[in-house]
Amino acid sequence: MNNIKNEDIEKIKNGDIFIFPTETVLGLGVIYGTDTRKIYELKGRDFKKPLSLHLTKELDYLKFWRQDIPEWIKELIKAAVPGPYTFIYYKNKELLSDFPFEKIGLRFPDDETFRTLILDIKTPVWGTSANISGSASIQKLSDISPEILKSVSCVISGSNCSGKESTVIDLTENKVEKMILRQGAGDIGIIERYRRKND
Repeated sequence: MNNIKNEDIEKIKNGDIFIFPTETVLGLGVIYGTDTRKIYELKGRDFKKPLSLHLTKELDYLKFWRQDIPEWIKELIKAAVPGPYTFIYYKNKELLSDFPFEKIGLRFPDDETFRTLILDIKTPVWGTSANISGSASIQKLSDISPEILKSVSCVISGSNCSGKESTVIDLTENKVEKMILRQGAGDIGIIERYRRKND
């Protein structure tokens, strides 16, 4: 069921900071095309740490990556998402010329409310966890810092979060053990199975 208020959708489209649900931890984000510095400043996040794009597989997600994507990676994404993974590959430099990093992570949360939101706004969200940098990731709304809560325009509620962060996979690496930047909620077995197809 779509429980997202129309006024919240408009706030998000206007570039306001908001809290959104995922299956792992609560997220803090702004719509793609918005200046992300306000998220860094609110969290106290190091500007050297990139944000990820949060989206759904209904969008043209591959356009955000460089267009030499191996077929096994395309097959992996189709099989693994939505799910608790952040997949990193080289960015599309033409599309993301203002993104000051060589690689970009794509995250496909397995949360029906989040999916509804993305289908409503028809564009990805720049996101990170809804915590002050250096503190624990947030599973429940009641645990969010008052400083963050007072600075967001709206809170989009979804299903319960597991509390375990996504598994972060760098798909530019050649060996599976080097691909795993963070072991989280996502099983790495699926990575190994699809990677072997490229051997």
